[in-house]
Amino acid sequence: MKNTAFAISLLCALSIVTNTASASDDKNPLTLDIQTTVEVGTCMATLQTTAGTGLTTVAFGDVYKPELSNKSKIQNFEMAITNCAGLQDNKADITLVPNGTCAGTTPGANFANTTADGAKATSVEVWTGTPDAGGTQFNCTQQNVFSQDVSQASGNAKVIVPLTARMAVEPGRTIQDVTAGVFTSKATFVVAYK
Repeated sequence: MKNTAFAISLLCALSIVTNTASASDDKNPLTLDIQTTVEVGTCMATLQTTAGTGLTTVAFGDVYKPELSNKSKIQNFEMAITNCAGLQDNKADITLVPNGTCAGTTPGANFANTTADGAKATSVEVWTGTPDAGGTQFNCTQQNVFSQDVSQASGNAKVIVPLTARMAVEPGRTIQDVTAGVFTSKATFVVAYK
């Protein structure tokens, strides 16, 4: 009985091989088209208030001279990073680039007032995290890079980068140099995904 079962199995195996060989002789080739789009990894970044509302302008309202000299006029906001896909290192390198000039008698880290007849001797600092308490100040002239891990920012999950804007007297000036007026400073966050 065992020999018979083996012979039948062998016969079936030979029959399959024979049928496969004759099928390839039919000259009916099967073609395969492969289409894809190769994309660079990316994420979506938006600025928002700490309450999660979209933001394009950080509004301080009225700022008084003592608040400038004490650096006590602060606005917190955040960058929300979502929908990351295809990143090799799961990093976002964030730089703040001025759309105007840098503040100071010798331009430095602070961003200058770009309003022509606006407040004089005033500037704004922009930080990741809390100023002077572990945060990193974005530098207007040297344009330093802040690197953020975005491995948790897939789909709708958010990675929040806490940011702070702080009004200050322009570096190299004193509170006596400050004049009243409108203050506007424009800058662009550039985010490179890796």
